[in-house]
Amino acid sequence: MIVEEITKNLKDAAAFASVPDAERRIDPALLTRGELERPHQSIVTTCGRRIHVSLPEGQYLKDGDVLAEEDGVIVMVQASEEDVLLVRPKSDRELALVCYNTGNMHAALYLDGEDLLIPYDPVIETILAKITAAYERRRRPILGDSAKASAGARHGHVHHHEDTYTR
Repeated sequence: MIVEEITKNLKDAAAFASVPDAERRIDPALLTRGELERPHQSIVTTCGRRIHVSLPEGQYLKDGDVLAEEDGVIVMVQASEEDVLLVRPKSDRELALVCYNTGNMHAALYLDGEDLLIPYDPVIETILAKITAAYERRRRPILGDSAKASAGARHGHVHHHEDTYTR
């Protein structure tokens, strides 16, 4: 099966309510945040269904997207739990330091309400500790918005990552 368009998301209460209780058997496709952001891929659900996804440019999968409905089963995207650094800056200065140093290391950063989520990286964790940022390591889905300026933007440069995290 090839999915080229997403027409329903069951995280939307109205869409979920429109599915009769008897038809709410769900076969989740567990995906990491990186996999959610790939518009073209082959996915295997927890029950072994293989689904090929090929979305139009600029579209990506979201937690709750329905990929297929067959034989009374809803095949739905589910964001999987990942090892993350959850950061809750205590000040504007701390927020600036976290964002600067995360970007300087070319690490992904996601905004989920007041929380900043960074996929776990021991180097980033060391940096957060050095700048005394308020953070904790957790397992949870990475939901929320990406903090990157534009998808697919590329740039090249050479620089040194010195031990100057708090300048």
